[in-house]
Amino acid sequence: MKGGTRTGTRLASVIGPYALAGVFLLAALTKLRDLTGLYQVLESSLGIPTSVVYPLGQFVVAAEILVVLALVLPHYRTLGFIGAGILSAAFLAFSAYRLLKDQTSPCHCFGDLIHLSPLQSCGLNVVILFASCWMLVVRLKASRDGRTSNPDAQFLAGFLAILGSASVAIYINRQPHIEPLMQVSIPKSTLLEDTKDFAGSSKTNTVVMFGDYQCPPCKAASKVLSSMLKHEPARFRIAFRNFPLTKIHPFAKKGALVAEQARLQGKFWAVHDAMYTVASLNDQSIASVAKKYGVSNVDKGSFEAVEADILVAKQLGLDSTPSFIFIDRHGDCWKTTSVNSVLSHMH
Repeated sequence: MKGGTRTGTRLASVIGPYALAGVFLLAALTKLRDLTGLYQVLESSLGIPTSVVYPLGQFVVAAEILVVLALVLPHYRTLGFIGAGILSAAFLAFSAYRLLKDQTSPCHCFGDLIHLSPLQSCGLNVVILFASCWMLVVRLKASRDGRTSNPDAQFLAGFLAILGSASVAIYINRQPHIEPLMQVSIPKSTLLEDTKDFAGSSKTNTVVMFGDYQCPPCKAASKVLSSMLKHEPARFRIAFRNFPLTKIHPFAKKGALVAEQARLQGKFWAVHDAMYTVASLNDQSIASVAKKYGVSNVDKGSFEAVEADILVAKQLGLDSTPSFIFIDRHGDCWKTTSVNSVLSHMH
């Protein structure tokens, strides 16, 4: 029995660090593939401003890469186990927080490769935390007893782990992720009520984007849709509805009000595009856009329109931006947060 235990311990000390490094390498590479999605999850979950979200997201990826380096370098492996434990504990706390807040959108542990719910993310990080602590104890005990691992076995395990992670990373970067659409039961008329300003000419495929003018992922998604529409104007049409996340974007609602006032004056899409073109949305940039396009003072109708959009977003259970409702040729409505998924499902 003791022999089996010792064999397991030795295997853990040889293969374990590289397997753990492979997990963190995969996590870092998939996050780098979809940094916009990472920023979106952090922003909508924690309710922190964009100025904090960007460096926080970059710090998370950098920390994962440092952990990988520490785990594959024998002299720094103890620090690698400690770093892996700290990161997994932090990710566990984040996932538990989202679970307690009833936030059901997927976590971003592995970018857009694997969509994990907050509960699944909690389970994964409990396993990683336990493995990190266990391997740290094994290493400290081995160091105390003066034992060393076979360098040839270490090299082989490390080579296989990193080769496997790199192969998976190359594969997923060549394969665009298509998030499955979720059907919603809200009537088509509710989504398109009073919507007269469509971009595009198709009546078989309609994309309703719920966006926030101070949201960087919304800006990126709007750019993708505009580019597609420019090349294929008959493929689909777009309707835009406002969902300003005022807790983290203090100028988003003001931008929405100006855009809605422009809609009343027949200038919606010009002002909409201008809002997503400014370097930073604030009082000055909003006033500049309004002045450039001759948008008059916001009236009661614009306030009511924005509030109506927010109400529909809440009825749909939306909790982040951008969010999309795709209405197909049969009039069925489908929900997603991925603009690529919307485009891929058009026929």
